[in-house]
Amino acid sequence: MEPSSASSEAHRLNINVGCLGHVDSGKTSLVAALSTQLSTAALDKHPQSKARGITLDLGFSSFMAPLGSGEEVQFTLVDCPGHASLVKTVVGGSQIIDMMLLVVDITKGIQPQTAECIVIGEITTDFMIVVLNKIDLVPAEKREKYAKKASKMIRKTFAGTKFKDVPVIAVSTKERVDGTVVHDMMMADGAQAQCLGVQDLVNAMVQMVPHMNVQRKEDGDFMMYIDHCFSIKGQGTIVTGTLSEGCVSVGQAIEFPLMGLVRKVKSIQAFKKPVTRAIAGDRVGICIPNLSATHIERGLACKPRSMCAYTHAIVRVDKVRFFPSKIYSRKKLHILIGHSSVMATLEFFGMPRFSTRTWVQAANGDFAWENDYIYQDELYGAEGRPIGGEDWYKNSEWRLKDTQRTFMGPQWALIKFEEAVLARPGALILGAKLDTDLDACTCRIALSGKILDNIEQTSRLRVFKIKSKEGTIRTVEPDRMTAVCSGLFASNNAVTTFLGMSVRGPNGLLGVIESPYGTKGDCRVKFEQPVSMARQEPASVVLKFKQFLHGSDNTSKKREIEQ
Repeated sequence: MEPSSASSEAHRLNINVGCLGHVDSGKTSLVAALSTQLSTAALDKHPQSKARGITLDLGFSSFMAPLGSGEEVQFTLVDCPGHASLVKTVVGGSQIIDMMLLVVDITKGIQPQTAECIVIGEITTDFMIVVLNKIDLVPAEKREKYAKKASKMIRKTFAGTKFKDVPVIAVSTKERVDGTVVHDMMMADGAQAQCLGVQDLVNAMVQMVPHMNVQRKEDGDFMMYIDHCFSIKGQGTIVTGTLSEGCVSVGQAIEFPLMGLVRKVKSIQAFKKPVTRAIAGDRVGICIPNLSATHIERGLACKPRSMCAYTHAIVRVDKVRFFPSKIYSRKKLHILIGHSSVMATLEFFGMPRFSTRTWVQAANGDFAWENDYIYQDELYGAEGRPIGGEDWYKNSEWRLKDTQRTFMGPQWALIKFEEAVLARPGALILGAKLDTDLDACTCRIALSGKILDNIEQTSRLRVFKIKSKEGTIRTVEPDRMTAVCSGLFASNNAVTTFLGMSVRGPNGLLGVIESPYGTKGDCRVKFEQPVSMARQEPASVVLKFKQFLHGSDNTSKKREIEQ
């Protein structure tokens, strides 16, 4: 067979469909009922999968469907494991999907891993269909009523998500439309038309396609997540995966950055059909000569020298609404990028307040190195963070009302990886607590985000905390405008750091630190109005300032707050 060329025929639209759900919900059986083409990794071909009777790795298969205008669409199915311990594999598979089928056992409803799959769906796609599987376990005379009740419960669960109007389709992969029992895992003679409800599912998938507006980054640098690898004697090593960006052609040089190797593409196949070229969104097998398959099971292939090695990164982050715990700064999480998982420490920060300039940036979630950002003790969810933030010092009582909260715009994190990871700006990351007890029945995915920039020197990052010092007015000089203040500083060197900064005196009177006084850390403060010392108790003076966390010297770490 002559390989097809993208230049000689229109490229067929490919939609990558993730099949996710709780373990034993019937995902693999559904994939078998839909599929007409199998890859080398499909339908639990892994020996341990067959032995244990559950999906342990990603499986890939496909089928074609007419779009109604004489064109066809190819649906590539990504069969993901359902067991809680395999969430890293699920996340790796989900990052390439355009559409998601959430498979639910109709006799059990929403289960713990179903909820985690909903979280992954919200992060990775805008298009989902809920498949109520195993309808054959319900007596035929009760199925319609049972399916309506289950659909109502499903939509109630989804009411707080972006999938509130999700289509719900009831199917059986064990019973045909005519009521006869299905024995074969995959039927070559058109499984979709035979299994109960499966053709309705295909129709629902096709109806979504015109609304998807799938954008492929064909003109970007080639990158492919590798999910399987094997050798063919006399040919070379076959790496299989889905292109996330760019294109690849026979004869093109590609890099395996984890191994530091560059090799040329010998041949390409898409579901066992030879092709000369593939673009973003396509699932392919690429034959590479002179490459050992021993060290490649998961990984990356890319355009040579196009990947960044990150030890630190700035990431725009959002808290997952279903995560039950607080996420504190300077604590560790598992960070999932593609098929990689690495421990990392995160430091959260956000917008100080919305000036005209920063509001436009905040609306877009933009990060700018020249902006000042306020440190956050934790990552806040949709409920926002306490009203005031760094503006609490403007309150006359200088107290934070913990019951009041407001949304303060986008949030970011400085991520410090324990070992370097390979990624590109814009790469999706998930943060998770994978050490959570699997029997806890709780969502382990804590946050999601996208890498914005690499950062080699954290001193560039302008993140601050609000700090305060309180002292007293010791004496007032004859001009009644200048006072000698004690208790603010421990030494004259400390005074020097704060020269020219503003303080608040009695009744909120504004003053400026002018100079050290004596040798024990006292200072002169010039107030804008005469100072009254009529009260018997010592008059207090308060200095509030921004302390920057990543400055290279003591002076650059502190800056005056606008009074």
